[in-house]
Parts: sequence; structure tokens; C-alpha cells
Amino acid sequence: STDIYCQRILSTGQAAWLANGLPICTAQNTQWNVQIIPDTIGGAIISWQDRRNSTYDNIFAQRIDAYGNIKWMYNGIQIAQTLGTQYYPQMISDWSGGAIIIWQDNRKGTDYDIFAQRINREGGLLWGTSGTDVCAAIGHQYNPRIIFQNSYFIVAWQDKRHNDFDIYAQRLNLQGQPLWSSDGNPVATLPLDQFMPQITIDGANGAIITWADYHLNNGSTDLYSQRIGANGLPAGGCYRTFIQDSLGSKSKRFKRSNRIISIPNAGNVRDSIFRRGVFPYGLFIGVERRDSLKKYGWIRYTRASMVRRALPQSGMPRPFDWIVDRLFVGEKKNLRPLRYDNQVVGELLALKLNIAASDAGITQGQLGDIVFQDTTQNNPLNNKKLRQIASTVDSMLTMWSWYKNLNYSLIGNTLQRINAAFHGIFDTISTSPLRFTSTQALFSVPFLRPSVDPPTIIPEFHAMMIEDELPENFALLQNYPNPFNPLTTIEFNLPEPATVTLKIYNILGQEVGVLIDHTMMEDDNYIIDFYASSASGGLSSGVYFYRLLAEPLSGGEVRNLVKKMVVLK
Repeated sequence: STDIYCQRILSTGQAAWLANGLPICTAQNTQWNVQIIPDTIGGAIISWQDRRNSTYDNIFAQRIDAYGNIKWMYNGIQIAQTLGTQYYPQMISDWSGGAIIIWQDNRKGTDYDIFAQRINREGGLLWGTSGTDVCAAIGHQYNPRIIFQNSYFIVAWQDKRHNDFDIYAQRLNLQGQPLWSSDGNPVATLPLDQFMPQITIDGANGAIITWADYHLNNGSTDLYSQRIGANGLPAGGCYRTFIQDSLGSKSKRFKRSNRIISIPNAGNVRDSIFRRGVFPYGLFIGVERRDSLKKYGWIRYTRASMVRRALPQSGMPRPFDWIVDRLFVGEKKNLRPLRYDNQVVGELLALKLNIAASDAGITQGQLGDIVFQDTTQNNPLNNKKLRQIASTVDSMLTMWSWYKNLNYSLIGNTLQRINAAFHGIFDTISTSPLRFTSTQALFSVPFLRPSVDPPTIIPEFHAMMIEDELPENFALLQNYPNPFNPLTTIEFNLPEPATVTLKIYNILGQEVGVLIDHTMMEDDNYIIDFYASSASGGLSSGVYFYRLLAEPLSGGEVRNLVKKMVVLK
């Protein structure tokens, strides 16, 4: 039977140790399938498959220094003290004098799984006496390969959990904890077999994996390759985003009697986000600082229809310091561009909606965990996840005094680039629930990269998944603000097309203003601005009434709705 021997060759070509090498393991029976790596401190670590117990093979390892001295137990240390067969070890340095060893493992007795062990420079087993499972899925897992990059390990293997062999991969930290899905993430699951993977680092905490592939079914194998990101997704994941203009569009009625009549648009995405309960208390822009109501301000958009009217915004990028001619303090509800137009606000609204669409499953998940990395300039948002960017910009807007000399134009342009990164042609996977296809791969966007951290745990949203934001009843809502001077907004809902009249009256019942005069309007939610100074002769302080008259085109009952408003000068 075979044993394990080792020799060091000097740069002169001479043997440094005993003639014909030093014995590493001369235990009984066969030792084979040898692996060797540097221990990064001048010596080497050797691992092998060992049949010394005569029943089944196990994995053993030994360390030897630069002078030929054996450092661990005579004939090596058993890497996994367990029953069953362990085959084909693969090994890589942990850059601390130890190693990570992976292998095929038959300890269950039914099929082969992938196990791993970390051993330190003194020969101590760090991941338990029997190692840790990398993949214990049903079916065989064979031919594992491993790389090390920035304190993390990525393992790839061929996997027959389904009918044919596929390629799977897993990422582990130095404690042996898996960071991707249980039993690994799929890399290639084409028809027929993919097998014998090889793996190397990609320089960005991910990996490039190649393999032999039968899926063309032409009787011979071909070679295929894939890059997998640090987030465990091929090509870093494929995503979709929406820009300000599209998120400010009116949603489509794309279903009628359970029949799809058109492709939904970004307006449907916006409305669906709110209906799914992602923003149960409204969508906040800025930081809610109720402890400093006279110093700081923020905006709260209460409903999807209010967000629609707030987009797009292209005004001067700036913080929440002034609004028109007064300080921007306290909560401002549902600000529209007519009253406050700020590119940073519009782009931040779009970014938060894009992250929310991903979290709610409307688009590909984990968008919020992508990292922004602008290599062309010093950007205060560099190396932050998109979620962190959203909260950071909130702080930059509200706590503006903390950010002296901040370039808000750079912030607005950065958000604009992110929102446009995956914008593309609309297409859907599903309309019930609403779900959109992705447009392109993360690795095609030079200023975005996957995060090395595990994905954020998304809370469960408690709302019925209703995709239609159109109102169910005729309604006239209370104007805001009230009292007001000189501007207020009036909102009303039409559940069906109608001829609409909206007028203002004084307490004597005299008409003092006309906002809409017998105009046919589609079913939708509407917001109308009213300036007290625009009424006949201008309105003085006092109580007024606004009246909505809606005549449904279907011939139904005419709706006559009235609300009170107060002008306070």
C-alpha cells in the first residue's frame, strides 16, 4: 500500500531533507489523494485520504516546517472524527498558519455530502470534531473546490439533488457559518449534467466558476463559466429599478374581469407598495425629529396618490433649511413640486420606492443590500448599501447643520444614477400578485457591487395584496393645510368617469371661486391647488365651503359633496 512522503527542493535544485524525502504518514493500509499548501509561515500543510482503519477512508492532515520537522501528531491528525467514508480532500490556507479542508462525506450512509473543517497552526480542530456540513441536500454532492478571499471561503461542487448534476456554491466565514442559502446557491441548473467545477476568486469577494457541461445534448461536453457575487447570486443578481418620471405616472387599470388588458406600469408598482403595507405610517423623507420641532423638518407622504403628485422633482438640490420664505421645520405633509421642488427629495422618493418594491417581492429581492462604489470621485455615499444611502440622505436633508459644505447636487445626481441603473422596458412575470422581470445584471453596472454581508431580513408586510389603487367610492377629503394662507390643496376621488364641478362659496352661499367647471374626468384620485388670492377679489379671513358635484357618465346618482375650509391671515 502507499504512504505519504515529502521533500523540500532548494532554489539550487538540491534536496533540503533526507534523500528520497521525509515520511509524513506510514500508517497501515493506503494513504492517497494528497493535497499540499503553504502554511504561510515558511512550512506546509499536507492532507490526504487515509484507509488505516481497514473499513473506510478518512481525511488526515500534517504540518511540516521549513526544516523538515513534523509539527503535529505522528502520522497526522484525523480531520473529521466520524463514521463513514470521507473522500477527495481539497485544501486552502486560512492565512493564519492553518487551513480549511473540504471533502465528500458518506457519514449518512445513503449519499455523499460536502463537509469542511478548519485546523489551526497547532493542529486544533476549530469547527467541531466532526467538521461542519457545507451541503447535506438529498442526492450526491461530489468534487468540491474551495477558494479564500478577504476572510471568507467559497466552495463549489457538482450536485445531484435533482435528476441531473448541477453546480452549486456556498460561502462561509472563518467560524464555518454558511452565509448563503441552506445547502448552497445554484450556479448552473441546465438540463443534463454539469460537473467537475473549478473555481477562482473574482477580486470582489465573489468567484468565477467553470465546469464541463452536457446540456447541449450533442454527445460531448462543452465548457461553461459563471461569475457569482458575494451575495451568492449569478452575475451579482439581476434587478429592476424605476425612475422618478415613471413612478409619478398614473397607474393603469390592467385587469378587467380577471383578464389582463395591458402591461402594468411603474404607477401600479407605487400603488401596490402602499397596498402591501410597506409604508403603514406613510413614506417619510428626512428624519422625524419631534424632539426638535422648531429646528428640523421632514416630509410625510400619507398615500400612494400623494407620492404620485410629488413626482417628478427637478428643482435645486438643497437641504430642509428653508421653504419659500420661512424656515423648514416640523412635519410637512404631502408637499408637491408646486410648493417645494427639490431634486434630492424626488430621487430619494424614487430610491425608497425601488427598495420597497424589491423588499415586497414586486421586483428582484436584495436591491437594498447592493453597495454603491464610485471610483471616479470622493463621494460621501461611497461603500454604503442602498438602504444605508437612503437613511444617510434622510439625515443630510433634515440635520443639514451637521453637513457643512455638503454638495447636494452630487447627492441628487448619485441617487439619480442609482435609480436609473436597472431602468428598462416593462414586462411582468405575474400580475396577481404583481411582479416585474429584471432588466440587467449587477455586474454590468460599474458603480454598484454586491455586499459581503448576509442579506437583510425583511419584516412581513400585513396587507391584502390588491393591485388596484383606484378609489371605490366618490369622496371629497378635507383640504390641507387648514386653516391656510394663501395655498391649500383639495383632494377628491372618482371611482368612475364623471362630469365634475368644484367651486368655492362664502358663508352666504355666494360663489367666490371656480376650480373645475363641468369637466369630464376619468376615474382616479385628484388633488387640486387653491390659492385664496386667486378667488374673486381675493378671500379675506373667514370660513368658506368647497363643493364637489360629480355626475357619473354611466347615468348613476349625482354626487353632491361639501366641506368647510378656513382662511386665516
